[in-house]
Amino acid sequence: KGNTIVTGVGGSSIVATFLAKVLNEKNHIIATFKFPRELKLMDLSGYKNVIAVSYSGRNIGVDASFDNDLNKYLLSGSTRQGINSLQYTVLDEEYSYVSMAGTFIPLSIILMYYKYDLDLVKEILSVNRDYDLDDAKIYEIMTSNKSETACAMLESTMVEGSLVAPVIHEKYNYCHGRTMFNYCYQNPLIYFDDDSDLDKLFKDNLFATYRKVIMMERKYNDSVIDDYYQTYLCLLLCMKISKLQGKDMSMKNVPDISEIVYTYKGNM
Repeated sequence: KGNTIVTGVGGSSIVATFLAKVLNEKNHIIATFKFPRELKLMDLSGYKNVIAVSYSGRNIGVDASFDNDLNKYLLSGSTRQGINSLQYTVLDEEYSYVSMAGTFIPLSIILMYYKYDLDLVKEILSVNRDYDLDDAKIYEIMTSNKSETACAMLESTMVEGSLVAPVIHEKYNYCHGRTMFNYCYQNPLIYFDDDSDLDKLFKDNLFATYRKVIMMERKYNDSVIDDYYQTYLCLLLCMKISKLQGKDMSMKNVPDISEIVYTYKGNM
């Protein structure tokens, strides 16, 4: 209860985004996703709680999230002394930036909190979807707050897996000049469909101008369940792009600079 900040970085930011949405919808509170560093730069007096999402529970992002007087909670693969913790278990530890089990296990736990239906989770995770793709280097993504978790998954995986360059558009914001990017470069478009009047305008007038349109449909008529469903569709899409490029999106070989910045322990 009470206004809550949910924090996370990397793959955990996807989970944190989804948890904030569920708390808004189920608990009817103001729940806001923030990156841990942002808490240092904002007035926290309007908030009561902070929930940190982290696979390890031990990085400096968690430390920064808890460096305040808010009630503190941790959703993690491990517990932390003195902190209210909900621990989940990933059976096979993953050693890469793109962590599928480390993302979908906590996402599924949160979905089960929203609607306790294990068959629903199994149904969604058994979906198989193929996509007709070409070898594009830039993908435009058109989204809204209904698909914010799925969009976070898509952007994070495309970048961390070095697949393609994602360019994200909020749908109405797109109407104010952002058509120029496709006009100049003719990119494929990934489109999260909300079935609104604005969506109809885009379908009737915009889609034909794109090189290819990949639709992320809604299926369950529930913004939380559909966001989880579309997040899984985005995983399948990224796997298809990775296969088309002949690369492992969970690659273990990373440049030296990655380890230098990843293991940073100083002041944020």
